[in-house]
Amino acid sequence: MKMGFIGDLLNKPEAAIVTIEEKQEKGYLWKTLVLFAITGMFWMANFFLFHLAWSWPEVMVFFFTYLSYTGIIALMIFVIGFLLELFIILKLIGFKPIGKTLKTISWCVLIPALIYSLCLTLINTVLVSIGMSEIAVFLYDYLKYILYIWILALSIVVVSQHQPEHKLRNSLGVMSAFWLNYAVNLFIVVIAVDLLLGMII
Repeated sequence: MKMGFIGDLLNKPEAAIVTIEEKQEKGYLWKTLVLFAITGMFWMANFFLFHLAWSWPEVMVFFFTYLSYTGIIALMIFVIGFLLELFIILKLIGFKPIGKTLKTISWCVLIPALIYSLCLTLINTVLVSIGMSEIAVFLYDYLKYILYIWILALSIVVVSQHQPEHKLRNSLGVMSAFWLNYAVNLFIVVIAVDLLLGMII
């Protein structure tokens, strides 16, 4: 039974990664920029929709005038930071080929993040419309860890495919880079949100 690309991302990551690498052969740069733009907009919009009890029209105006740019920048910092830290670790352990691997992993972050953000927007819309925004906040705080596990799993499969003889070492390298980047970004987000809320409240 054919699962499709999204099904492969969940159940057959090896097949999904082959598809990703095929799609990256032509137009990688502009496709990546589009992924950053769409995912970044929903990434930051979801944060504010889940944490601030604003009405939809008010949120959407603010979203399209300011939050979209903030979300894109925040997502770029997260993804580029992860790739940079992973590059350093893979370089230190003698991993090859680094360039192609990082290129593939970039989409292994962006595509799951896009799917997650779109699903989260749908869930938020339903919960807010029925007056259960408190549950939405709870889901936002904990569902993101499922996304992180998904990204890590795909990234580990990528490095394992490109260098199968050192799976454990390379897997530890991926996890170290990801969680180090997570800690750095958490610190940045806390400062940025404080500054942003200080500007609008």
